[in-house]
Amino acid sequence: MRRYLSTTVNAGEVSKFTRAAKDWWKPQSNTGVGLLHQLNPIRVRYIREQVIQNFHLPIESDSAWPLKGKQVLDVGCGGGILSESLARLGATMTSVDPGAANIEAAKQHALTDDETAEINYLCATAEDLCKQEKTFDIVCALEVVEHVDDVPKFIHQLTQLVKPNGLLFMSTINRSALAYLTTIVAVEQILQLVPNGTHDWNKYIQPQELTGMLTQ
Repeated sequence: MRRYLSTTVNAGEVSKFTRAAKDWWKPQSNTGVGLLHQLNPIRVRYIREQVIQNFHLPIESDSAWPLKGKQVLDVGCGGGILSESLARLGATMTSVDPGAANIEAAKQHALTDDETAEINYLCATAEDLCKQEKTFDIVCALEVVEHVDDVPKFIHQLTQLVKPNGLLFMSTINRSALAYLTTIVAVEQILQLVPNGTHDWNKYIQPQELTGMLTQ
């Protein structure tokens, strides 16, 4: 039987992102949030398409609120970039992050729009929700697994949070030479789009590794 660490939260990784808390909604800042804003429309479109297909929704849902009535969890939500977009598609959002400053920034921004004001932001972790036996129709953990300790335990927690026949969306960076050149050499060191040290190539996960953890 595998022995897990007592927690998956890495305090050093959390501090990297709480330092940027005031800039989550400033895409032009050099804290890296601009890249997340650029990726967000692509991710939201993919999630919407998969939700319609998985839950056998009528095609007109694509132009309305396909997530209406769906309980959605955003793990490692940061300042709420993804959470707000999913809320506008009708989702009932619960969004968690271990960084209190991130949660506060997310709450404040969400209140500026009636469509996002009801997002349930919590300074919490996936582990906390598992202990409460919470489950959701859809769970998202985008660009999170490369920042946690004990990745297998974290993935196990995510799977426990998904209802039967629900959906789990994850994204991370492949541990490849190309990823090192682009995310660390180019993005961090040359272009300085994010602070140095944001990424650790050794914590990147290859697709087959992630698949293996999900099927254990």
